[in-house]
Amino acid sequence: MYYTAWREDGQGMSTTIYDCRASAVEATAMLQGIWDEFSCILIAEPKTEYYTNTQNMLFEKRGWGRR
Repeated sequence: MYYTAWREDGQGMSTTIYDCRASAVEATAMLQGIWDEFSCILIAEPKTEYYTNTQNMLFEKRGWGRR
């Protein structure tokens, strides 16, 4: 899953959720290529962070199960 959010001033973030760390590592070269194409409009280098857990709180709170 891939999400992007930004404010009126243009500052924002992108989040990608992979099924496992190996899938994330495999996608690294492709993502670097994408960010390279945007480098002319970025004011700072993208920062990569890794997290070990995710939870879809909206669906679980409403009893819809995991998606």
